Amino acid sequence: MRKKLLITFVIIVLLLFTVVFFVLPRLDFMYVPAYKHWMKDKIRDKEKVTDVKYCDHVAQAKDGVYFAYKNKLMFIDAANDSVKEVCAMDSGIGGVMVKGEDVFFNGGVGNIIYKMDKSGDIKPCIDKQGYIFLDGDYIYVLGNGELGKYSLDGKKIWVNHTKYDHLSYNQVFDEYVLYQDDFIGITVPHYYLLDINKVRYKDWQLVTEYPKDRILIERAYEGMDTTYLSEWAKDIDKKVREGGIYDSSETKSLDNYELKNIVFKVYKFSRASNGYIYFIGNQKVNYRDKDFDKKFKSNVSRQIEDEEKKKLEYTAYLYPIFRAKVEYIENSKNYFYFRYEPVSKCMKDKKGINEDFSVDDEMVSLLTVDYKGTHEHYDMYVYNIDIKTGDYKEVFRKKTYFLEVSFPEIHLTDKYIFIYEYNSENKEMCITRIDRDGSNPILVMNEKGEVVMKPLEVDP
Repeated sequence: MRKKLLITFVIIVLLLFTVVFFVLPRLDFMYVPAYKHWMKDKIRDKEKVTDVKYCDHVAQAKDGVYFAYKNKLMFIDAANDSVKEVCAMDSGIGGVMVKGEDVFFNGGVGNIIYKMDKSGDIKPCIDKQGYIFLDGDYIYVLGNGELGKYSLDGKKIWVNHTKYDHLSYNQVFDEYVLYQDDFIGITVPHYYLLDINKVRYKDWQLVTEYPKDRILIERAYEGMDTTYLSEWAKDIDKKVREGGIYDSSETKSLDNYELKNIVFKVYKFSRASNGYIYFIGNQKVNYRDKDFDKKFKSNVSRQIEDEEKKKLEYTAYLYPIFRAKVEYIENSKNYFYFRYEPVSKCMKDKKGINEDFSVDDEMVSLLTVDYKGTHEHYDMYVYNIDIKTGDYKEVFRKKTYFLEVSFPEIHLTDKYIFIYEYNSENKEMCITRIDRDGSNPILVMNEKGEVVMKPLEVDP
């Protein structure tokens, strides 16, 4: 009898083991969002403000600034402004980030991640390629259709399949993935009820147009209070009609026009900074003649020529910089309206095309280039935007270093703004540094890879 009981017990244990470790992990209902999980406090630190570091060309350290120049990792000492080469790889260095006294960078053959400790010892850390993020005490690598979570020592915790746009902008925060397609997409982590290190991802689309179709909006928000959306749209409409904050190629009375829709077009977004994601984009507020349908129907061909259509429609462009709370993004659902707010006041006198921006807790630095003209170097501008007030100011301008400039970058540190410039083929590059108020321009590296660190002459 004892032998039968023992065998029965062993069989039950084996069955439970099989169910728990092999059957249940395959069942979708066993995976829930963090806020529904019984171990949610271990998944999310309620006291933690989401602030993510990205493996970028410039990184602030305690005693100076690390920056990448082609295949070299460089360091500017804060004490004496001296520049030294930290190391050189056999191929380009993609970026650098700092955690305490440890420095992480990717590059070399295979473009893997290296770690340098406080003694200067450099060792391979993570043998994986992709976009690299530092969130709290973990490194996340997004690449090849997967998101991997690693310890600071490079130990793999988990790797899961996820959706992202490898040709566009992607950000990782709190194990979510925000990406840009023809829409703003978010890949949402769902955690296994019995093991939070088992994760599955679901893909959601965030709505950036209101009200495209009231029926669709009602379906998307079925059972929810959408009053704030209506009030929000009314407020924007009121601001446009009052004038003074919008920009357009023309101005006209809107008395005979009604709001058609509000469209938010995103071009680029930042890492998570102090609980927010920041965006460069356009908020287009579109209007249509109140009698548009009547005039359309009266047209024999049922088409309206472009010139006639211009008379019946009007578009106002609001603000260039926006932000959204991380918690709003995380609490959204599939096809929910994307809640965002303007950061900048309407920059009616802004010159050039928005190329890049960088953010910290106090300021957004916006880099623009005016591409007018064909035989001269273009004008480049830096605008600082106060996050609290939305006030902005042009703080710096210069001619582009190269005639054929492409994809310039701007990077903020505690005391400085770094500007990266590339030629059209990215075979040459130079780095300029200015103080945060735009003063004291310094050419850090020239196109030959030489350390210059001398004042840059700028036309008044």
